[in-house]
Amino acid sequence: MKKNYCILFAIIISLFAFVGCKNDDKEVTLDISDLATNLNEKIEFVDDLTKIDDSSIQTIYQIDYAVASEVYVSSGATAEEIAVFELEDKEDADKAYKACEERIETQKEAFETYIPEEMEKLDNAVIKKVGKYVIVCIADNNTAEDVISTYVD
Repeated sequence: MKKNYCILFAIIISLFAFVGCKNDDKEVTLDISDLATNLNEKIEFVDDLTKIDDSSIQTIYQIDYAVASEVYVSSGATAEEIAVFELEDKEDADKAYKACEERIETQKEAFETYIPEEMEKLDNAVIKKVGKYVIVCIADNNTAEDVISTYVD
């Protein structure tokens, strides 16, 4: 009887491990422009966000190897931001994810003394890697998770 419980327990643990890896293992195709636009439209930002060009994206994110990217930034009065990157493969996505984490850390250093009220947004920034895509959203609320989940779940 104990042997059966051990086997059942092992199966349950295996299922949880499998489910936990689902987003990173499945092939996902995203329309990054559509996702970025929806994030911009469906999230209530304090500041008006502006779409920036590729050279500006490379400067602030240090990602010059993306296949495609869409980034919206605030006027500088807030830390609000949206960034969606499509990379060549999962290895590049790992690199881009780290670069996005570094961008958020740089912003924290800048806003800590400049506008400390923005630290909560930066501390709660949404950053996701799904397959060969990396998504960043810095906002006042958690609506980003809901919008992103309609694309990746």
